[in-house]
Amino acid sequence: MNYALLFLGADYTPFVLSGQIWRVVMSAFLHGGLLHLGLNLYALYIVSTFIERFYGRRKVLIIYVIGAIGGSLASLLADIVGMWSSGGVEIISSMSVGASGAIFAMVGALIGSKLKKSTYEPQLNVDPNQLISVVIYNLLIGVGINLVGGGVYINIWAHFGGLAAGILLGAFLSSVNSFYESKARKIFTGILFYGSLIFLALSFLAQIFFILSNIFTF
Repeated sequence: MNYALLFLGADYTPFVLSGQIWRVVMSAFLHGGLLHLGLNLYALYIVSTFIERFYGRRKVLIIYVIGAIGGSLASLLADIVGMWSSGGVEIISSMSVGASGAIFAMVGALIGSKLKKSTYEPQLNVDPNQLISVVIYNLLIGVGINLVGGGVYINIWAHFGGLAAGILLGAFLSSVNSFYESKARKIFTGILFYGSLIFLALSFLAQIFFILSNIFTF
C-alpha cells in the first residue's frame, strides 16, 4: 500500500467509515504515477470537451464531483457487501486513487442525454452505441488487468458507480442551448452546483487539516 497517497487523501473504506468522508472526492485528484495521471488527463480532456460544449462549465464540475463521489460510494458498498458475504468481521479494502470514476460519469452523462424524451433541447451529436462500446471495452480491460494481477488493481466498482451517477445526471441536466428549462430544474441544478463546490472546498480544507494535524502530532 502506498502510504504517501493514503496520507494525501486516497480512498480507503476503513478510513471513510471512521469519518474521513472527504476521501470520497479527494481521491479523484490523486494518481498512482505519471502514466496513470497522463492517461486520465487525456481521457478527461477528450470527454470533458463534449460535456462543456453541451452542458456548460458549471455542469462539468457537477458531473466530476458527483461522479467521483458515486464511484467511491459504489466501492465502499462493494467492500461492505464483500465483508458480509464472506462472514468476516473486518473490511479488507484496497486503497483507490484516480479520476476514472469521474471520467466514467462524464461518459455516462453523454449516454444519459440520449435517454431524454423531452423535445425542448437539441440533441448531442454523439452515437450512444459507440459510447456504450467504449464503456464495455474499458470495463473488460479493467477486469482483465485484475485477473492477470501483477500488483496493479483497477477499481471496477468505482467505474460502475461513476457511470451510474453520470447517466442519472445526463438524463436530468439541461443543455446550454435548451429551448426551455423549468424553474424547478434550474433551482435544483443550482443546488447541485453550489453543493458540489462547497463539498469540494470543504474536502480540500479537511485534507489540509488532516495533513497538518498529523505532521505536528509527530
